[in-house]
Amino acid sequence: MAAALNSRLARFRQELVACLPERWRNRIGSKAAPYILKIGERGSKAVLWRDGHRLHEVELDSLATDTTLAALLNAREYPLVLELPAAWVLRRKMSLPVAARENLKQVIGFEIDRITPFQADQVLFDYRELAERGSESDLLGVEVALVPRKRVQPWLDGLRQAHIQLDRMTGGVDGEAFNLLPPELRARPDFGRMALKALPALVLLLLLAAVLLLPLWQAQKVVAGLQREEQGLRHQAGQVLKLRERLQQQLTELEKIRDHWQSVPPPLEVLQVLTRLLPDDTYLQQLDIKGKRLVVRGLSGQASALIGLLERSPAFDEPHFLSPVTQQRGKELFQLEAQIRTPFPRDTLNEKPAPAGKTNGAGADG
Repeated sequence: MAAALNSRLARFRQELVACLPERWRNRIGSKAAPYILKIGERGSKAVLWRDGHRLHEVELDSLATDTTLAALLNAREYPLVLELPAAWVLRRKMSLPVAARENLKQVIGFEIDRITPFQADQVLFDYRELAERGSESDLLGVEVALVPRKRVQPWLDGLRQAHIQLDRMTGGVDGEAFNLLPPELRARPDFGRMALKALPALVLLLLLAAVLLLPLWQAQKVVAGLQREEQGLRHQAGQVLKLRERLQQQLTELEKIRDHWQSVPPPLEVLQVLTRLLPDDTYLQQLDIKGKRLVVRGLSGQASALIGLLERSPAFDEPHFLSPVTQQRGKELFQLEAQIRTPFPRDTLNEKPAPAGKTNGAGADG
């Protein structure tokens, strides 16, 4: 709660200061600048900055006993930010269901070991929601920033021993978007000091509100009521439209599946027709069915007669040899192709077999 209040007050102050003349903005901005304790790349030293001025350098080993640093920071006149080296901070983007927004921090904690080589208890992390892809998107874009706990724990322990409280812990190029400091370690807001600093801004805000908003208040109240009613109706209508579109999509998919199965020749029935159609001295070595195309390869006592058998069958069209017939082991090696008729004439399943008898299949691939 305290962190959220600090964040809202900071945004409010920035927006309000932006309305002031440049000279006033510079003066107020300088007074609001926080202390920044910036850790060096090696992690053994840190430099205290404020408003672009270098104030003090401290080593990690002497952090808990550094009286100069404590004297500067314990007054709590300005917020204190611990800035980590960018190389310490790992950032990942991920997509989660929109329903996870209610418990987003817990959900991200469960996902830490999947998107990083760390367990959730080994890191300190923060997150921000990314711009949504659209109002109808079922996914929520999230960017997560994290730092291994063992990297920063010595600094946190040293500051705690020195009774110095942190407001934020950031890192990276866009570090201000994240606060890696756990809420339980953040400094509690000094409401008296905050109220005193915010008093001039509040007075200015009241004056601006009186000048700009008061004449429109009554009309806006009526419009707001109408807009709420309209939004409720739009939401209900949108839910109905989405449900109808989803149902229509499902029906369309079912129709596509039905049409597909009706257009694809049934392999088992095609094989059954061939079994009854081909003579007993014909052996199949290979049978391929790709769409409506049938390719048969095998041995036969009289391969040339097979074309006529297939032509007379109502199940096949355009039978022809794909390669010249050759002699092999006293029989004729053939490879032929035909088109399977669709819808497949299932009455051919009861067709009488060729006079020579049933087919013996040496092998078939379909």
